[in-house]
Formats: sequence, structure tokens, C-alpha cells
Amino acid sequence: MGFNGLFPKGESIMCTIYGYLYSARESITSPFPEFSSEVAEEGFKTLLQLKKELSSDEIFASDEEYNLILLYTQKILFSHFWDFEHNIQDYVMSPFPGRKKGISGSCIGGYLLGINKYISDEKIKAAAVVLEYFTSAEFQKEFVIKYYQSYSGMNKLYDDEEVCSYVDCKLIKSIQGIERPSAVIDNYESYSNKITNIISEFLYNGKPVTDTLREIDDFTKINYYSIKDSFLSF
Repeated sequence: MGFNGLFPKGESIMCTIYGYLYSARESITSPFPEFSSEVAEEGFKTLLQLKKELSSDEIFASDEEYNLILLYTQKILFSHFWDFEHNIQDYVMSPFPGRKKGISGSCIGGYLLGINKYISDEKIKAAAVVLEYFTSAEFQKEFVIKYYQSYSGMNKLYDDEEVCSYVDCKLIKSIQGIERPSAVIDNYESYSNKITNIISEFLYNGKPVTDTLREIDDFTKINYYSIKDSFLSF
């Protein structure tokens, strides 16, 4: 039996770091901790301690396939993984434990839907009808929840008794979600790769925590200079 790594390879590392730091907040109403904060520093130190005492470099950096194998063969005590199935024998899904009681953090995401602006007005109107149906309570309940037994982003559905017979409404209501900054960063892929490399240097190559967080913070800040207004903004 083992303690699964929090930081599998690939894009999962971004989702995990945001969920992990969000779970280290002071209170439920506290915002996402800045990478330059003491909360982030203590969080990264604890993370390294967990790896050293309960895991290994190889296990900590394991990929999703390795996680699935351990889950289905029941050779793992705890696994930090995506929401994919709700009934793996002898395992239960629960919120990620936080630094303080009642505080948690889970990375949330979903599918993007849009309409091509280069198509005809007739097709745009038809596509809008389809999108309206996909985002309706009826579709979300009948297909996303009942048919696929997955979770919907439509919170009001979790007050429906029938819905709660298919999915764990209490669990989903307890989730304290945080998104990756993909919507506010122009080149998110480049940002994600950079942050992933910095964290890997910290976890596996001995990069000091202060240098790690300073580098992430510097890279995350949006710096711009306005010639018209003549000021520097951070």
C-alpha cells in the first residue's frame, strides 16, 4: 500500500497546485493564497515533507495510468485523482483535506462550448439553440447526471431528490472549487509549462522553497507599462 503522489505528470500538476494551495487558506472566504505569501511557503514545505516521509520521487510523479492501476488493484491508501467514476470498490470520494478543519480545495474544470463566428447567421442561430439545450437543466439532469452519472456545474440540481439518487449531492455541495488561471492568461500553455518546470525543480532537484515561490510569483505577475499614462503597474 502506498501514498499516491499529489503531482502527476502533465497538466495535472497545475490543477493540483491550485487545489492544494486553496486548501491552505485561513478561512472559507479567504481568496487563493499569493505565491509570495507565508501560506504558500508553509504549504510547499509540507508538500516536500509528505514526499520524503510517505512517498518517493517515482510514486510522487506517477502518471494517471499508474493511479488507475493502483486504484483498481486496491494497492493504494489515498489517491488524489480526477472525478471519473463514483463507485470504485472499497473506496469513497471525499473533499481534499485542508490545513484547517472545514477548509478544502478542489480544482474544477469542464468543457468549453462556443459558436464559430465565420458561419452563416442561419447556422449561428441553429447552433445557439443546441447550446441552449446543452446548458438546460433538463439536459444536465437526464444526460450528464442520470445517464453518465457525472457531475454538472448547475448547482440547483443538487437539491433534486432524484438527482441525489444518482450522485452524491452532499459531496458536491461540500466542494470548495478553484479554477486554473487559463481564462486570464494569454498564453496559458506556456505559463503552465513554466510553472510545472519550476515546481519539478523544487520537488526533485532541491530548489529552495523561497527561490521557487519567488520565481513563480515573478512569472505570474502581470507587468505592463502605459506610455500614455506614464506609470508602471504590477
